[in-house]
Amino acid sequence: MTLDRGGAGEANAGGTDDGGGELHLSLHVPLSFIISLRGIHVWRSNQTVVLQDRLRVDRRHPSLPLPSVQIGPDWPIGRRGFRLQHSSIVSSAREEEAVTMATAAATPEPLTVLSRWYLYAIHGYFCEVMFTAAWEFAAHRNWKFPGVTSVWALFIYGTCILIVEHMYLRLRGRCPTLLRCLIYTLWTYLWEFGTGLLLRQFNACPWDYSQFQYNFMGLITAEYALPWFCASFIVERLVIRNTLRLRFDEKADPAAALRNGADADGPGLGTSNGYLKAD
Repeated sequence: MTLDRGGAGEANAGGTDDGGGELHLSLHVPLSFIISLRGIHVWRSNQTVVLQDRLRVDRRHPSLPLPSVQIGPDWPIGRRGFRLQHSSIVSSAREEEAVTMATAAATPEPLTVLSRWYLYAIHGYFCEVMFTAAWEFAAHRNWKFPGVTSVWALFIYGTCILIVEHMYLRLRGRCPTLLRCLIYTLWTYLWEFGTGLLLRQFNACPWDYSQFQYNFMGLITAEYALPWFCASFIVERLVIRNTLRLRFDEKADPAAALRNGADADGPGLGTSNGYLKAD
């Protein structure tokens, strides 16, 4: 009988303990769930504030796309807050592709051959007018500085310097500067003689060096060797190199580029017309 009462007592004690444990677990699970939801809500709120601060965009460039920032499997944060998507990876890839295409479309192109020829022709035409004016002043002290040239000079100088440009591109890594200028000078003599001889056939040659001592057929003269050498040096170092660095952008707005440069308190670094490409 004693043993039966002890077993019954142990059974009763065990039943009491199991009931208390089930009650404790039934209260612990919902409390833990509520605390977890509260923690997740606070964490998401903090992340939203931090990400919104980090994704601020300069108001001067509102069209620039922002990459999505992932804080969950389906909750990327973009420019205007949360956005539900099935795949943030696909969206990010599309945005990167759009940025790449926009950058490629806005890349300026080098000047065409005709544009460079035009700049070279204007340069040669201007230099001949200034040289003849300085020569007239040195020889006759003429304060009127009458510079003279011919329309043929545009075609002669433009084509000559364009060929010198090709020489420069081929020889710049093989010959020193002085040797290149010597080659340019010899080419200038050859070009001057050839074009002068051709124009003389039509009585249209605008120059005549017959009054110089070391002339040849009145078309070229050795007295101009040093001026041609110096002119070749200037053409390579200042004209050709800077012309090759120029870029042309058909879609650029020059007025907008000037405004952007003024806003930045300095020269614009964009890619609009007339800007130089950095080395």
